Amino acid sequence: MAEQEGAAPGNEGTQETDNQPTQQEPRTESSRTADGGEESTDWKAMARKWEKEAKAKSAAAAKAEADAQRLREATQTDAEKALEAARREGAKNAEAEWKAKWITERGTNAALRAMNGRVADPRLAMPLLDLKEVVDDKGEVDKDALAKAVDDLLEEYPALAAGGAPTTHHGDLGPKSTQRLPQDMNALLRRAAGR
Repeated sequence: MAEQEGAAPGNEGTQETDNQPTQQEPRTESSRTADGGEESTDWKAMARKWEKEAKAKSAAAAKAEADAQRLREATQTDAEKALEAARREGAKNAEAEWKAKWITERGTNAALRAMNGRVADPRLAMPLLDLKEVVDDKGEVDKDALAKAVDDLLEEYPALAAGGAPTTHHGDLGPKSTQRLPQDMNALLRRAAGR
């Protein structure tokens, strides 16, 4: 076999360009050492090694934390155990309360969107809706059940419908007289003084 020009020694019969690495060689980076020689580093192998070391250290730290927790529990007095149980119970109750508020907010927002344009005053309609029927424990809203609940509400209370029967307001409706007041302060003072 004849040697080809530019072929690397020991790779007879294969053509290889200088910028394409072979599949068998790991990608390495070369650097000069102090004595002038070259040192190559396999970064992938080093990364795998560091990852294994990190996992081992993490597992050891978790085991040490578990051992320390068992030791703390073994040396606790009855009062400390009761205090720790109360803390856990308080955290559990706080989480349940927060979750209930979150679910209520999701249900309220969905109900307001469902009533938009259909109910004249959603503030009056909201207390009449039972959100527990349309929101599950995970906070998911059943849109079909919500639409049915709004329809049933409007059927039972047609005055709540937008464009429905007018409601009467019993609040202050403004000044009782139609007499026009003067625009400047001097005229108001003269009027008050009777001049």
